[in-house]
Amino acid sequence: MHDFLESATNYLLDDYVDSILKNTSGLKEKMENGIEALEVGCGRGRLLAKFALMFPKSTFTASDNVDFLIYQLKANLGHIPNVKYATIDVCYPTSLLKERYDWVYCANVLHDVPNPPEALKNIRKLMKPACGTFTMIDVATSGSPVEDKGNIIVACLYAVSSFMCIPESYITEDSFAMGTCYGK
Repeated sequence: MHDFLESATNYLLDDYVDSILKNTSGLKEKMENGIEALEVGCGRGRLLAKFALMFPKSTFTASDNVDFLIYQLKANLGHIPNVKYATIDVCYPTSLLKERYDWVYCANVLHDVPNPPEALKNIRKLMKPACGTFTMIDVATSGSPVEDKGNIIVACLYAVSSFMCIPESYITEDSFAMGTCYGK
């Protein structure tokens, strides 16, 4: 399923880059000069790799919450010199790094974690206190199956989310298990 989603969303990569650079004030200039960036839950690392190649003066840390994903990232992105790797579970502060970053970002991640409010609180701890920036991309449906009735794209998102996102995030008894269609 991850392979399918990866290929089905490949066309979004340039849109994500354009949107982030357009909507995160001053980010492009900062990355041109060199900053420390962290992608939370970077999956296969496509977005991180694109940024790392575009901005060679900056350092990008690829993170995910499972060691074997980090090994895959190293195998796939090892040729990019300004990429580092870290295993981080943003729902658990004990797994956080000591490093602080100028820019922390995630794309389609927070609906997959068991406790998004805790994750956001911990992401803040990963940012440099005075100048850190956080950018998040996530699905923005209405959050209401009734309001979304008749929208085939949202129906597909509900279906995929029911079999991927919700089970993935429902790993503890108190999980939020929001899925992709939780709303804006």
